[in-house]
Amino acid sequence: MRPVLFRIPGLDIPIFAYGFMIMVGFLVAIFIATKRARKAGMDPNNILDLGIYIVVFGVLGARMFFIIQFRDKFGFEIFNIFDGNLSVIGILAGLGIGAALYFYRKKLKLFKRFHDNTVNTRVFFAVVAVLTATVLGRALYIAITPSSTKIVAITRSRAEFYPDSLHSQEVRTEDRRMVTRVMGRVSKPGDSFGKPDTHAYEFRPARDRTGPYLFTYKEAQDWLLQQGVVYDELRPAYNLMLFEIWKGGLVYYGGVIGAVLAALYFTYRRKIKFWPLADICAPSVAAGLACGRIGCFLNGC
Repeated sequence: MRPVLFRIPGLDIPIFAYGFMIMVGFLVAIFIATKRARKAGMDPNNILDLGIYIVVFGVLGARMFFIIQFRDKFGFEIFNIFDGNLSVIGILAGLGIGAALYFYRKKLKLFKRFHDNTVNTRVFFAVVAVLTATVLGRALYIAITPSSTKIVAITRSRAEFYPDSLHSQEVRTEDRRMVTRVMGRVSKPGDSFGKPDTHAYEFRPARDRTGPYLFTYKEAQDWLLQQGVVYDELRPAYNLMLFEIWKGGLVYYGGVIGAVLAALYFTYRRKIKFWPLADICAPSVAAGLACGRIGCFLNGC
């Protein structure tokens, strides 16, 4: 096994074997398909353009399927906008951007379809303003008050973890300032709940009539120390793990589904027959799978 293929000299940036072999698979597949397209009388530029679609949609599909398959490893708290943790300044800035896009829409080719002031135009830009305000409100809140967010401490068992065997319970701390959600990660079906080395602890502010109490990493660390918990990781619940594809986490069949959808959309836009194009690209799919399999072996899958 060699999960990290090599590191970039001077920068110490790891190049992961699986991701590297996926990239090699894309290049080999495009090379083979362009050669076959030329022999079949099809413009090779269509293959190169299709490759861009496949890379984008393939990576998105592979990542989405990985998140679905291993959803227990990720935190989705960053999308829970109903917890009220939004910056007022960010919300106002987002609404301002939405309003500016609406008033200057005729100068932007991107919004050519919405140049006329119709009901659909107003609804569209209202949705854009709300989404922009929500994103900026959350982002600015996290940037300004990182210590007031939820904190998650993860401890991992050496044994294999089965997501279907997840148990959870809530415990309020003695000073009633934090609510701790204890999630027991049992090593196999049938094991008892409560193993000290198979827990994930989620801390969140307790609420009462005066509003939420805020706490810091040190307070969470002190609580874990009092409980005798040895943890591997302590991180904010508002994290970007979902988007950190450079750390690994792609599922091949998710990439295939994303690539097929991209090809269908591409052939529709270019008015190209799908099945002749599929015949040209079929060997490329096999070559890409071979490269991906080598990446799996190097990664220890």
